[in-house]
Amino acid sequence: MDREINIAAIEEYREKVENAAKRKSKLIFPNSTAIHANIVMTNIFKESKNAVRIYDSNLSGDIADLDNNEDLKFLVTEHKESIRNFLKSGKTLKVIVKSKGLKSDFMNFISTLQNDYPSTVILKVGNNVLSKEIKMEFGHDINFTIGDDRIFRQENNDNEEVRDAICSFNNKLFVSRLSHVFDAHFRSLGSFS
Repeated sequence: MDREINIAAIEEYREKVENAAKRKSKLIFPNSTAIHANIVMTNIFKESKNAVRIYDSNLSGDIADLDNNEDLKFLVTEHKESIRNFLKSGKTLKVIVKSKGLKSDFMNFISTLQNDYPSTVILKVGNNVLSKEIKMEFGHDINFTIGDDRIFRQENNDNEEVRDAICSFNNKLFVSRLSHVFDAHFRSLGSFS
């Protein structure tokens, strides 16, 4: 019974996020669990028309760890499928990871996509200059994902015990701040491989 309640809650949250995405809602809302983050990320790929940009520690957090839970594996499968569909339609994925350190299953998935779509999946390694600029601009260490010029998800990394993340499917002002920092450094960074 507990599983049914959890699955029902997941489906309810998914429906709300999908509606916000389709309506291009300007609402900035929190998403506080790995499950919620996964659902938002899936919808960012579904709703982005041209490009998704990701800045992350190493693509190995608890969102990627959902793949280890048999009851929740379907969420990771859906997320990966949304990325594949995004790339099959000729769209661009740019990723900056802060370090090459840990290589997770999800990082391996992105690396495979880079081999399959070498002109549209670009994976780079960040540097201290970029990390410092992000901390100065946003007041703390963050991970973020940007879809086109209006969709974002930003997660504060200051407290690993508590997820502090916000997102919106239509906030050009917030996205412009994130994309400015990302784009200013992307070209000069080294390749991940």
